[in-house]
Amino acid sequence: MLKFRVDEKVLENVKKSNFHTENIRENYDLQQSIVNSWEAFKNELGYRNLYFVGQELAPDKYTGNKLDLLAYDLDDSSLVVIELKRAKNKLQLLQALTYAASVSRWDVDKLLDSIQEKDADDLEELRDLISQNTPVSETKVILIAEKFDPEVILTSDWLSVNYSVSITAFALSLFTENDQKYISLDQRYPLMELQETFASRKKNRGRSANSAGGQWEDVMPKLKYPFAERGIELCQQIKAGLPKKRIFGTIRTNWSGFKSVDLNFWNRFVTVWLYGVFDKNEEVLRKQFRDEISISSWRDGLSCKVETERQFEDLVKWLELDRQSSDDWMSDHFAGWKIRWLLKFIWLKCYGNVLLYDRLSYWAGFKC
Repeated sequence: MLKFRVDEKVLENVKKSNFHTENIRENYDLQQSIVNSWEAFKNELGYRNLYFVGQELAPDKYTGNKLDLLAYDLDDSSLVVIELKRAKNKLQLLQALTYAASVSRWDVDKLLDSIQEKDADDLEELRDLISQNTPVSETKVILIAEKFDPEVILTSDWLSVNYSVSITAFALSLFTENDQKYISLDQRYPLMELQETFASRKKNRGRSANSAGGQWEDVMPKLKYPFAERGIELCQQIKAGLPKKRIFGTIRTNWSGFKSVDLNFWNRFVTVWLYGVFDKNEEVLRKQFRDEISISSWRDGLSCKVETERQFEDLVKWLELDRQSSDDWMSDHFAGWKIRWLLKFIWLKCYGNVLLYDRLSYWAGFKC
């Protein structure tokens, strides 16, 4: 890692260390830090709707060891086993697969009983989401370690390609400067260039399982902000959305420099997901709101929380959510266009070039 001192036009090395040298323990330090900073952690991994379920859970009554972290991915309704190692360990993948095989047999009640969320509102929301989106049988695996043996990556690729097992590996790097410690996460498998292939694979699996169905009318009573009903009604004019997952995906595309925009209607706020990493993207987002708004960065772009009526009105104005659906707008647009041309034709018929009128009317489909 290099420190960029822009004013001096200088790059400086930041000292690289390791967890053993810094006496950072795997479970009590690294693991607990991840749990305490779950939002930042899952955004860094690129999993926007990854919910923390629990840590140090026994996958079954026969396994002596406990899995490090268990999560639930709302995007494809899957459980996610996260296995941590300070250094490299050839048995890390085998251990994670064993845990994944065990938790894949859990029923919904077992999963709900294992949730360790302390916040009552968040617990209620997660329980509701899991009940509405029953986990699929395929469990994903995320490996996190300082290094990986080649055998781990080769085996992960073999299982992913031939048996569609979802495995992702992130390498941890630790850097120190004065008394500060910094961690970087580098995705080692699958390669980022192949990420879309694996993402589409899991996306199709999750949606075919149980994302369809449900009614937004069943979701609205659970939402605790005054603009919830209007927000959903405006979004429904554009597309149907997925009520069970509480999302309107790709509500806008190619918008203010962002590739696409998704909206998630959670119990206490609306999350706006913005796809696109470009220069000053956060500045572009902040300009859309009159008040200060909570913005987070994640691998594919930015996200922000809309919590007040005023912020919601700014969102509606920015995304033009009160605009008619694209089909209606195009219909009205061309209807107005034809009227304008008809008036011009009348003027040409009475005062203009008759030959020009005949050619234009034939081209536009008008007959006298």
